[in-house]
Amino acid sequence: MTTRRPLHFHLLGMGGIGMSGLALLLKQKGHEVSGCDCTHNSLLDTLTNSGISYHLQHSPEHLTAVDAIAYSSALSQDEPEISHANMLHLTQWQRARLLAEVINDRHIVMVTGTHGKSTTTAWIAWILHCANMQPGYYIGATSPHFSQHAELGEGHFILEADESDNTLNAYQPNIMLLTNLEPDHLENYDNNFEHLKTAVKQSIEALPADGLLIFNGDDKTLTECANMAPCQTLSFGLHPSNDFSLFDIRYTDSVYAKVQQLPQEDWHLPFSSQLFGRHNLYNCLATITLAKYLSIPDDVISEAIASFSGVDRRCDIMQNIPLSGKKVTVISDYGHHPKAISALHQALSCQYPGKRLVWVFQPHRYTRTQALFDGFIEALSKIQHLFLLEVYAASETVIEGATSSDLALALPHTVPVCDTLSIFDALQAFLQEDDILVFQGAGDILHCIEKIQKLVNTTCSEIV
Repeated sequence: MTTRRPLHFHLLGMGGIGMSGLALLLKQKGHEVSGCDCTHNSLLDTLTNSGISYHLQHSPEHLTAVDAIAYSSALSQDEPEISHANMLHLTQWQRARLLAEVINDRHIVMVTGTHGKSTTTAWIAWILHCANMQPGYYIGATSPHFSQHAELGEGHFILEADESDNTLNAYQPNIMLLTNLEPDHLENYDNNFEHLKTAVKQSIEALPADGLLIFNGDDKTLTECANMAPCQTLSFGLHPSNDFSLFDIRYTDSVYAKVQQLPQEDWHLPFSSQLFGRHNLYNCLATITLAKYLSIPDDVISEAIASFSGVDRRCDIMQNIPLSGKKVTVISDYGHHPKAISALHQALSCQYPGKRLVWVFQPHRYTRTQALFDGFIEALSKIQHLFLLEVYAASETVIEGATSSDLALALPHTVPVCDTLSIFDALQAFLQEDDILVFQGAGDILHCIEKIQKLVNTTCSEIV
């Protein structure tokens, strides 16, 4: 975008977390923004409150007086608005490319990796906010700490960069933070993990000489990638050989630990965190590593770590929910990768010893289910009380051998397969008092959580 005049952008799929964040930033830049999506959600309400209009359908008629359109990678190129935009010769942007145009003149801290991006990005933004550093941010989740998930701000811009669609090279970060790296979204990397690693290495190589790479030093793949850095590097992890590591880890109602930094053997930072689980220790330590590099005072870091309650749909907990005449604890989680299943299962087993974990999992995309089939079987086999929802297709067509029924057949114990409506009937006869009921997945399993949340917000005493 070389012009300085305000433009009218029309965003397709604007109700998604990424596109809605982009809409907010464009509006804050002074542009006119409109958009469309197929279904209503709370993100669209946030946009309406910011003066952004939307339509609940796709139509070429929406492109009147529009200068450019933007779309997410999940959107089909057959959408009528894209076809009409081609006919009108309108400028077209893929989401990440337009986002880069909006922010690449800023001092960018880019957070990426397979797991923990949203939590780490929000945690960093929260610490910088608590330090009065007026950060900008673009987070792939909503959080109770911020009224909206994207803000231009004035200081460092904290960017959650999605590696899924092979667009990391769009951004020009000053600091890059890598949480971890595992095979995922390989359909966009020729089904080859080496190609994903190459994309990450290329982003590392593009860092400026006065930049910084922060990486998980316990991740062997990232340690290999970090060798490509043309700038300073800082590693974090649980192993004491990392630049920043943890010791004296204790679990009670909160997590207590101390951070140490090499080679400063006489310095350590004690902290407590509301977020339990080994995976969140890594997210927390990544955040502290950056905060120390930015010279944020220790007391500000400790207080911000302790006050941070996370992002939405990352182990959200609702207690004493009446289901089938039983009071249960309901947990909602966005995880949809085998490692995310294992991490949450380990964390909840420690947090709720002796209690039944009743797990409802929805696979996300047939391509992922196919590519990581063995990993899903390994992770799900460890869950004793398991229900599967049908795969959330996300516009994909069915792949033979990669359905929820295929997963159920491959598991060592009998697992019911349901949809988002019948799951409550299946749970009715199964739930017991004081169960921990987990809904995990990134698709329309959210409708199950919304149904339960409506129960919490009404006087209704039963949901099933």
